[in-house]
Amino acid sequence: MSTAKALLCGLAILLVGVSCDQAQDRSQQINKDPADTSNTVMDTTADLNSEIDTAEWSNFNSENAFLGLGNPEFGDLDSMVVRRRIRVLVPYTQVYFTIDLKKRSGIAYEALELFETDLNKRLHLKPRQVRIIFIPVNRQQIIPLLRAGYADLAFAGMTITEERKELVDFSIPSITGLKEIIVGGPTAPKLNSLADLSGKEIYLREGSSYESAAMKLNDSLKTKELKPVIIKPLDPYLESEDILEMVNSGVIPYTAQVEDVARLWSHVMPNLVLYDTIPLATNISYGWLFRKESPKLKGVVDQFLLRYKKGTKGGNMLYDKYVKSARLLPKIYSKNSFSDVNV
Repeated sequence: MSTAKALLCGLAILLVGVSCDQAQDRSQQINKDPADTSNTVMDTTADLNSEIDTAEWSNFNSENAFLGLGNPEFGDLDSMVVRRRIRVLVPYTQVYFTIDLKKRSGIAYEALELFETDLNKRLHLKPRQVRIIFIPVNRQQIIPLLRAGYADLAFAGMTITEERKELVDFSIPSITGLKEIIVGGPTAPKLNSLADLSGKEIYLREGSSYESAAMKLNDSLKTKELKPVIIKPLDPYLESEDILEMVNSGVIPYTAQVEDVARLWSHVMPNLVLYDTIPLATNISYGWLFRKESPKLKGVVDQFLLRYKKGTKGGNMLYDKYVKSARLLPKIYSKNSFSDVNV
């Protein structure tokens, strides 16, 4: 017993000694690091147009679409420049952002790549040192993640509404004049007016502008003493093409979609019925989203959109490429593919 106690005592003394040495090393490191960090921050933020040391970025992995979700970070554009990244939420969808092996594409991807180049040029940073970090999420997560500091910006084709403006800020509209329409399936009863939806089921993403428009339609139907539309919530992870595919195959009878996107997918989903003459909502505008009290970020985004929103040469080229043309739709979405599937 005495030998065992002696061994234990010796081990305890050894551990205490090591712990003290480690604590002393950490104390010395802590006393040293804050000064170094503050100097770095002061040197970087003193002049946003100054050159930033690029050594830290020598191993930067631009393909990492998930960097930045780990810790909440706040602040305006100057803080993002210090961190050398702007974290952007995007929906994982064929139109906005998608990954095929190592190739990324979509209207959000190309527009934000242009924004990254433009921002670094404004800051006189060569090579590009403030990077866009793409974080694909479902649309229901976008506003909560922005507000909680897990991202700085969002490009998701989200409608500018008064309800959303209470929670986040929007850029100037990136596109205006859109229509939200009802899309029916092959076995759903034909509609001659929105009143024909009375008592029928329509499947919509919860919290979407489509849901808000359907609720307004119900208010209108109530004044006419008609039954309300039965709004069925959809899984937030379902994107436009997923929902339209279910309508096309007859799994669900109706949904709502922006006319241009519905028309795009109708090229390869031949059973879709687009009710464009009886729109659910009109004069819809989209914008980029960011946290409130981000005037510097809003300023550079607005300046960028003045040259790349829909209606400009650059904006029209991107919109036509990803929204107006079916050429880039994946091969799985083809008339032959759909005809081979028994639903």
